[in-house]
Parts: sequence; structure tokens; C-alpha cells
Amino acid sequence: MRPRLALPFLIALSALLTASAAPAGWRDKPGAFDYYVLVLGWARSYCRNE
Repeated sequence: MRPRLALPFLIALSALLTASAAPAGWRDKPGAFDYYVLVLGWARSYCRNE
């Protein structure tokens, strides 16, 4: 990597890593929310007539 690009890349990487870290007090409590998962899957044999 070029030396000119290394410093901005490291600054951006460290900013992303520190911004995504949760405060220490939040780790002990579970979240109060419901979640839903939408899965788009495909199985060839699901609708096959035998």
C-alpha cells in the first residue's frame, strides 16, 4: 500500500472500529425488541411431483 494512502485508511478503520463498540454497561442487559427474519430460499425438490 502506498504510504500516502496508509494513514487515511488506518484513521478510517480505527474510527469504524471505535464507533461500532458498545458501551460496557450495555453488554449485560438484553435488548428489549422483537425481530423478524425474512429468508428468501429456494429448494428444487420442494414443489416436485413424485
